[in-house]
Formats: sequence, structure tokens, C-alpha cells
Amino acid sequence: MEIEKMNDFISTIRTDRLRQIEQYREKGYLIDKKFRLVDKIEVIHEEQLYYFGVQASGRDVYFYLIDDGENAYYSISEINELLWKMANIEGVGYVQNLLNDLMNSDEKGKFIYKKIEYETKKSITVSRNGSVEVFDGSKKVDYQKLFILITLVQEKSNALFARGDNNQDYMNGIIRLLIVLIACSKNHDILENKGWYYDQEKEKFYYKDILNAEEKRKKKYYLTQEEYEVIMSTES
Repeated sequence: MEIEKMNDFISTIRTDRLRQIEQYREKGYLIDKKFRLVDKIEVIHEEQLYYFGVQASGRDVYFYLIDDGENAYYSISEINELLWKMANIEGVGYVQNLLNDLMNSDEKGKFIYKKIEYETKKSITVSRNGSVEVFDGSKKVDYQKLFILITLVQEKSNALFARGDNNQDYMNGIIRLLIVLIACSKNHDILENKGWYYDQEKEKFYYKDILNAEEKRKKKYYLTQEEYEVIMSTES
């Protein structure tokens, strides 16, 4: 039997959300339209099992870390911050190469949701053991778990873009952006127009909210291949 794909998973968990809403309403509960279904998935990577949280809203699906019973959701801005900290420890070139390898890999992996296997891109294996502290210093994120999270987030994004028309240019756009934010050390018009600015003193990029809601959907966290090549050419 053919294994399910990420797109199938998105449809399934959205259906599960609607089913749960209906069950609550049948019991007399008032359910807000912003209700989110909360569950978890299992990812097997190099024979090791990792658990990740997943939430489904009416508009999107979110993956997040489960750490000692606590849920930790990271935006792309926060993931960039964790990668920046990793680069400070391991070197920019090492982290950039990992992201490049992930973007160019076509190896398949899988995750499990409610005992059903779903095919997705396999995360790369991080050769060095280590972790980075989150922003308030309250916990640490393991390198490998961080890259599995990035893989899940990008594959979910690709699946959603594949559903629409004229969205192919944005496939793998999150990883392209993360590479640029790690590799570059100066401002660029393309990045500034998306809200990303380089802090010369702190030597890292930060995000400033300048886009309207519709622009954010396709600009905030994505670079097309053309945008990526233009930016990287100015760094070489």
C-alpha cells in the first residue's frame, strides 16, 4: 500500500479538528472558531524516536517541540535565532552547509500520526552533538531535534503551497531564507522589503513587522530561488 504524504496528513488532521469540534458541540460546549486541535507525531530518525507536537487551526498546521512535557513553539524568527547561536558555537560554514544539504536532499523519511505512517523528506543527520539555549535561558534545544523541526516546517509549507496556483517559486523558501540569514552580514533590499534587517552591532538579522497580512503569507518567511541567488551573489 502506498504510504500517505504530508498533504494527506494536513487533510487528515484538519478533518480530525472538525470532527472534534462537532463532538464538543454535541455535548453542549461553545467552541470558538479559533479552536485548535492539539496532538503529537512520532518521527523516527536514524533508529531514534522523536516526539513533536502538532496543532491544527482553521487556516494552518503547526509543528512544535515537546520537551519534558512542555510545549515549545518557535517561529521562523526564533528558529533563526537558535541557528545563529549554533553558528556562534560551531561556525557559520558548518550551519550553512547543514542547511544547504537539507535543501538539496531528496531522501525520504516518515512520521507517524495515530498509527498511520506519512512520507516526508528525511532530515539530515547533524554530525556534531550539542544544543543551544533558548532566548530566556530556561531550556536547551538539541541540534538534531532543531533540524528535524525545520524539515517538518518546510515540508508542511511546501505541501500547502503545492495546493495553490503559481506558488511553486516559494517551495523550499523557508530554508533559503534561513541560509541567507546565517550566511549574510549586511542589509539587502530584498530582505528589507520582507522586514529583515541586519544589526551591525549584534552581527545578526532581526525581523521588523512591516507587511500587511496578505504580504506576510508569501513574503515574510520565504525566498524564491531568484531572490536567493541575487542575495547570495552579493556576498561572494
